[in-house]
Amino acid sequence: MQKNAKEITNKKEVQEHMIALQILDHQLKQGQQQLMVIEQQVSDLETVRVGLIDLAGSSSGSELFVPFSSGIFVKAELKDVSHVLVNIGASTAVKKTLPEAQQIVDVQIKELRELQGQLSGQVQRLVAEAERLQEKVSATQ
Repeated sequence: MQKNAKEITNKKEVQEHMIALQILDHQLKQGQQQLMVIEQQVSDLETVRVGLIDLAGSSSGSELFVPFSSGIFVKAELKDVSHVLVNIGASTAVKKTLPEAQQIVDVQIKELRELQGQLSGQVQRLVAEAERLQEKVSATQ
């Protein structure tokens, strides 16, 4: 009779560990997706940074193509190379000098990299926990 009780307890433990593994797997996938989104945002901001550097090397009167809508560009003449409009949220843009805009982009990149590091640490802890649970399941079976 004790053997059956022990088997039932082991089966219950295995089921609990398997459920925990499924939850961890879901959390890992979410964390990895978030890391990919952050990496894309950093990449986009790096492109903006390069664009600001290129703009600083341009002169008034230069012609360039600017986005009109998705995949459509219009030829325009550059009037002011010393200032840009920066979206600060809530459909509000403010006039900034190029160095100010570059500083804003640099801060955003730094903050995203810090977040990326924190999230990466969380993902690593989840992986370690999943491995620990997997070992428990293997040892129980």
